Amino acid sequence: MALLAYEFWCSLGDEEVNRFKGESTPVALNLSQNLSSSSIKKSNRKYFHTYYKQLIEIILSNITPKEEDEEESDTWTYSKASSYLLHIMVQVIDYELFEQILKYIDIEIISENLSSKIIALLFFAVCCDTSTHKIRMHEFINSHLSKIINYLFHKNHLVQSSASLCLVKISKYFGKSGIFDSHTLNTVIPAFINALPSKNKIAINICQSLIHIAKAVGDLDTIKNSNMMSIFFEKVFSELVSNAYRVGAMDKDANLTMNCFLVINTLIEYSSHDKQEKLSEILIFFLTQFEGTLSPVENQTISSLGSTNTMDAIFMLQSYYCTVFRAVFKKLLKKISKEVGLKIYTLLEGSFKQRQTVYDEAILCLGALAINIGQGFEPIMEKFSDYLFYSIQKIDETSLCKASIITLGSVTRAIGINIYKFSDKFIPVLLEILTNENASRYCKLVSITTIGEICMAINEHFLKYLDTIMKLFLSAANLATSIPDLDDEDTIDYLKDLRFELIEAFTFISFGLDDCNKKNVFVPYVPQIFAFFKIIVEDAYPQRAVS
Repeated sequence: MALLAYEFWCSLGDEEVNRFKGESTPVALNLSQNLSSSSIKKSNRKYFHTYYKQLIEIILSNITPKEEDEEESDTWTYSKASSYLLHIMVQVIDYELFEQILKYIDIEIISENLSSKIIALLFFAVCCDTSTHKIRMHEFINSHLSKIINYLFHKNHLVQSSASLCLVKISKYFGKSGIFDSHTLNTVIPAFINALPSKNKIAINICQSLIHIAKAVGDLDTIKNSNMMSIFFEKVFSELVSNAYRVGAMDKDANLTMNCFLVINTLIEYSSHDKQEKLSEILIFFLTQFEGTLSPVENQTISSLGSTNTMDAIFMLQSYYCTVFRAVFKKLLKKISKEVGLKIYTLLEGSFKQRQTVYDEAILCLGALAINIGQGFEPIMEKFSDYLFYSIQKIDETSLCKASIITLGSVTRAIGINIYKFSDKFIPVLLEILTNENASRYCKLVSITTIGEICMAINEHFLKYLDTIMKLFLSAANLATSIPDLDDEDTIDYLKDLRFELIEAFTFISFGLDDCNKKNVFVPYVPQIFAFFKIIVEDAYPQRAVS
């Protein structure tokens, strides 16, 4: 019954948050904004102000997780319910009440009483996710950050866990606000490195914090020669690899291996120019690791990771390695040789044969490789096309099908006009996806863009498909400008995406025909395309009625 009471207050709180936000919305909303008018018209009753003391007492009594809660991570517990209720509260309470919470944290975070200390840390974590008191919270974090870092090494496991959760929230919501300057990182990153050998769930929180920090201070486009993470890159990478392969790292309830690889990928994606040579070393290292997964010899390291099935662990590792390869290919653009590219393909094909199927991480990896080596991918495509054709047809596996269509688009951009050698194989299957009621909407959307890309690449070789494709695209344009059920948000979003993909496809087709001086064959379709554009410009969706 108590959890039902939490459900009531959480639902009431969600509504109060919506009304709180709606009070500051100054303009009338139309359908394209996809928001309910009720958040504007209905006033905020401020129940959380009225019952603040009673709710805080309930939260204080129940927010500390029990040991059994740790084992049942997906179960809705009193601790999780209390945390969510507090999360709602800090979104809507005024400055004075928020200060009362901070005062409580100030006192109890240094308490000798472990229960009080843990509760203060949990309150701290929740308060980081406030949209209305960010400036005050920024000051509060600065005054307590070193203390929380030290608690990562507390003798009590729940204190460590609560501190690690605090750091996830701090890095997520305040990472880009200047909290982590070079001076602070000199304390934080070594502490994270030293804390990684902790229990899996704490180490996973450390991984999440590292991801947020790497994104906050890194360089996605490799513009700078170095960044604040550069001096820690090698040491962090080394510690991540060590912990990714430690005993029990692939525990089904706390997969540390996966999280270590997520950090590795982020470090690569946001690395600065001075790490280019290191990225080449990382590529070679993981190619060797990948090759090891193809060996029939029993691998003791893999067996000790904690997965119930050694082959499952091998397949997971192969997927993780593919995500690393993909990140490196994007960062070392045009720097992978054709010979290395062929070696990588051979390894991935070996995993296809080992599994007796294909998998989306490898398919996307090969798409990134194609972009990297450009025309050099054509000989690989001769070998790869059958696998890609097979995976595009797997419409019952949306993730694989979508990844495969995206990769076909990448290969098209990479090898240019020579994709015409494969167009008779792939265009019919893309058209089949567009007309198949069982195919995912996402697969249909990427199919439209990919067909347009193929047209732009193969020029006059596309003419034999033009009439069939244009009839299909114009029919889709009629659907994209139809008026949906105003309460069906998924369909509204889909129709918006469909509009965007069709605009791109029409543009690609126009450019492709222009390049081969066949623009005249496009003329009969222009009036309908212009009518489609006109509707989009006018945004013909009606405004949602305000009552």
